[in-house]
Amino acid sequence: MKFDKERGSGTALECYMKDYNVSEEEAAKKIREMCEDIWKVMNEECLRPTPIPRDILKMLLNIARVGETINKHRIDGFTQPHAIEEFIRAMLVDFMSV
Repeated sequence: MKFDKERGSGTALECYMKDYNVSEEEAAKKIREMCEDIWKVMNEECLRPTPIPRDILKMLLNIARVGETINKHRIDGFTQPHAIEEFIRAMLVDFMSV
């Protein structure tokens, strides 16, 4: 978010607000709903038979998880990595010790 503003790019939230002329709260709510909907679609698709190897599907799903974690709750984990340190530890360090 901060990174986007510094380089002159708009965030998804700002774009939605501008495109639909809604408040920041309304845009954030709609974007959360859209994210929830797409997770449902992705999970359903992962359960269907496909010629794509399961390992590739898991890798793609994990990439989406990382993106969601980095930007979750409107925290910019890309430019503020300390904000997601606990998530990273839980996914990588604690997971490995189980």
